[in-house]
Formats: sequence, structure tokens, C-alpha cells
Amino acid sequence: MISGDLQGILSEISRISDDKIKEMEEEAGSKIDKILKEAEDKTKYDKGRIIEKGKQAAEQERQRILADARIRARREMADVKESLIEETLKEAREKLKKFAGANEYTDLLINLVKKSVEITAEEEMELVFNTKDRKEMLSKGIEGKEEKRITISNDTIDCIGGVIVRSKNVIIDNTFESRSERFSNEIRTIVAKILFEG
Repeated sequence: MISGDLQGILSEISRISDDKIKEMEEEAGSKIDKILKEAEDKTKYDKGRIIEKGKQAAEQERQRILADARIRARREMADVKESLIEETLKEAREKLKKFAGANEYTDLLINLVKKSVEITAEEEMELVFNTKDRKEMLSKGIEGKEEKRITISNDTIDCIGGVIVRSKNVIIDNTFESRSERFSNEIRTIVAKILFEG
């Protein structure tokens, strides 16, 4: 049989133990709450960072897509412009072919010959035409009309029209093709202005 004092001591120990356990439980609960709160805050922070990174990545991708689209659009616009310029130049070449068969063409051809002859210091020159123009110029009797000695070559060239004037030292190519080539950049600029600026 336990004495009253011992019974009181055991009751006190039991009470102290219960208080200590309760205190430890409260402390543990507080620590658990703190850990859970920190974990929740960290999760929110990490979630916010992930969302922010996602937004930044999405914006970068949007900018990249827009930049690619702009480059593609400029390239396609340039291709369309180039195609229109080429089409216009092709039509101009067709008109030159038609003009080479017109009455006014002979006067132009004689002028080209005169200008070509005037710009060279050579005394003897030979004129080279395409087959059709050679016949025309022979019929016009152009040889010997200038102060310099001019002959029409038996050679012919494959061109829309115009003339090559040549001597021992000089060749002046005044065919339509060569003149177009020499002025091609200017012609393209003019065509582009007409088509796209107004």
C-alpha cells in the first residue's frame, strides 16, 4: 500500500509529466505550424518566381515570333517588289523589240551611230548590227557619210537593236541590251519609284 506522501509525489510527477507533454505538444505544434507556414510561403514565392519566369519566357518567345514575322514580311514584300520590277522591265524589253521594228527606230539607230563615231578619236571604224539592221543601214548608204572612214561589217550580232562601233583600239557597244545593262540600276530605281512611291 502506497503511503499518502508517495501518492502525492506520484500525482505531482504525473501532473508535471502531463504539463511537460502538453508544453512539448504545443511547442511541436507551433514548430509544425511555423514549418508549414514557411513551406507555404516558399511555395508561394517559388510559384510566383516560376510564373514570372514563365511570363518572361512567353514574352521573349512572342518577341522572337514577331521579329521572325517582320523579317519574313519584309522578305516577301521585297520579293513581290522585285517580281513587279522584273515584270515591268520585261514589258519594257518587249516594247523595245516592237520599237526596233518601227519607222522612228531607223532615225534613232543613225543617231546612235553618229554619237558613237563622234566620241572616239579613231579615223577608221567598223559598224556591227544585227542582221535586220545591217540590211537597213546598207540600204541607207550610211557608209562614207561621216568625215571618218566608216564601213559596215559583214559580222552580225544577236541583239534587239543598236550598234557596236569598233576600231583597232576601241569598241563602243551601243546595243539596247548593253545600254540597258549600263543604266540598269538607274532604271530599277526609276521603276521602283513609279511602282511603289506614287
